[in-house]
Amino acid sequence: AVVYLKNKADNRSIIRKFGYRIVRPNFDDFSYLDHYLKVSDRDLIMKAIDADIKRNPLLQDAHLAKAYLAYYSGQKDIAFEELKKSLELRPDIPFEHTAIAYLYMERGDRDTALRHLKKALKLNPEDRTAKELLKRLKK
Repeated sequence: AVVYLKNKADNRSIIRKFGYRIVRPNFDDFSYLDHYLKVSDRDLIMKAIDADIKRNPLLQDAHLAKAYLAYYSGQKDIAFEELKKSLELRPDIPFEHTAIAYLYMERGDRDTALRHLKKALKLNPEDRTAKELLKRLKK
């Protein structure tokens, strides 16, 4: 069974007993994540993610969670590396190609960004973010 709890003091005993994992709902809308990270203990979350990765380096969701947390914490180099690891483990997730394309665009690597946007749209032709980034890239 999966139980959804907020990571707060009232739930610490339950979290200690059963563990804590970050769950990502719809990544088409990042506003929930921004709000969540403003009110949460980022260091605690990052330590939990790092512990998961240490236990199982092939845990794709943990690399993805670390990438998003790092990005929204201003650690773009870490975000970039973790997103690359996540894509190595699961290259079939369209929004990850879109996300890394955005990071490549920020780095000025238009060719690699374009390649990832094309891959994202091949996997999900309805990816609105990928379509928008592709328009920006072609300007």
